[in-house]
Amino acid sequence: MLKIHGLNVSDAWQDLSDLCVPLIYLSWLMGLFNGYQQGDKWSAEAFAKLKSILIVLYQQVARDASPAEKERIQDLTKIPMYLGGLGSGRN
Repeated sequence: MLKIHGLNVSDAWQDLSDLCVPLIYLSWLMGLFNGYQQGDKWSAEAFAKLKSILIVLYQQVARDASPAEKERIQDLTKIPMYLGGLGSGRN
């Protein structure tokens, strides 16, 4: 979920259980990289916390996806990206 707080200030969240799914973790990470390349700014505290969560989550995602996670990926492909899913938003 994304919330806008003013000009160039926003926050967003992801379910930690979703981020433990390898494909979703990688997709989220690529989104962070893309935002950084496009000029997203992070406070020092936020960046430190981001690094910590990336390290902790990596311990969960550095493995093959479970059958339940594969099913979750299929479910998320039905939801458009602009709503937090993995789908294209096209019919």
